[in-house]
Amino acid sequence: MLIVVTTFAVLLYRIKRLNEDLSRLADRIFARKLRDVSPQNYFSDKLQSAISSDHIRHALEVGSADRPLLRAPSFAYDAIDVDRPQDVERHFNHFFHESIENFTARSGHYDLVFSQYVLEHVPDNEKAFSSILRSLAPGGLTIHLVPLKNHPYSVITRLLPESMQRRVLHWLSPDESHKAGYPVHFHCCSATRLRQALCECGFQIVELRFFWSAE
Repeated sequence: MLIVVTTFAVLLYRIKRLNEDLSRLADRIFARKLRDVSPQNYFSDKLQSAISSDHIRHALEVGSADRPLLRAPSFAYDAIDVDRPQDVERHFNHFFHESIENFTARSGHYDLVFSQYVLEHVPDNEKAFSSILRSLAPGGLTIHLVPLKNHPYSVITRLLPESMQRRVLHWLSPDESHKAGYPVHFHCCSATRLRQALCECGFQIVELRFFWSAE
């Protein structure tokens, strides 16, 4: 078993290196189009732009209640998570201890709903998208950073037992290992299915940005 796992990990490491090499090559070839941002920076810029708007009065973060993305914003800041971290009330005005799939408490309330590396852990993202849409106020905005299911890191989490995911991911990329630890489903987490699910749930304007970066 150890030999099989080691061989598999070496194969994934080589895939990761190939992905990095191809990303660097693409950056050089298409420098003008790709030099602007990484996935993380793009998400952060979008979120910062949204919260800087006077339009935002109520925001909801999905998941990551133990690592809130905002610090003391000037508007009401709520969170929803299946886990309940200690002293969570210190960071949020209201905390909802439940899954976003079943969230009905604040219909038409939020000007912004966002998440980072959370939706891949949701068993049914069609329900999640419907809940998010229902919670948004007219003209509301939702922003999410989601890994697609065919990315090398996603392949690792789909193929390895949960007990081994963190160890192998830490070996391949220590900076990414914190993303392991929760069951992953990648429901609707493909380029085609993601857009389709959002449109089917009733979102009127859907903007998707895809990256091939190996970060």
